[in-house]
Amino acid sequence: MRRAGIDVGATYVVEGSVRRIGSRRRIVVRLVNAETRTLLWCDRFDGTLAARFAFHDTVANQVASAICQTVRNAEMT
Repeated sequence: MRRAGIDVGATYVVEGSVRRIGSRRRIVVRLVNAETRTLLWCDRFDGTLAARFAFHDTVANQVASAICQTVRNAEMT
């Protein structure tokens, strides 16, 4: 991840995973400093296939909001 971040000139990289158990999904998202690999933020989201699109929208909105605030705070220090 460090190399990928450096190659594209990114300061921060979002990475994560998706796990499935039956109809349930768990999405784990992490924001890390591309150069130092320091973890800046991490969260997990649980949902079901029945509410797939609503779940995806919720995750995307919460991740975007958290990342925006976390990067803002990191840049101020």
